[in-house]
Amino acid sequence: MRLRADLLATSEAVLGLIGVSLSKADRTKSTLMLLYTHTQHAQTGTFGHYFLALAEVLLRDFQRLQDCL
Repeated sequence: MRLRADLLATSEAVLGLIGVSLSKADRTKSTLMLLYTHTQHAQTGTFGHYFLALAEVLLRDFQRLQDCL
């Protein structure tokens, strides 16, 4: 039961991070940033895109937590 409670608390925290990441993605959707590949300058992107990628990773982690439940 303790592990279940911890998993639920962690899941809630991850959902909160996803929400913050999506909010920041919306606010920074037109803020340009330089992207890198193999430590070399690549192309330009936006901070919004970066935060959306972060949200996607967190969503995958949330799904894994749900699978553990």
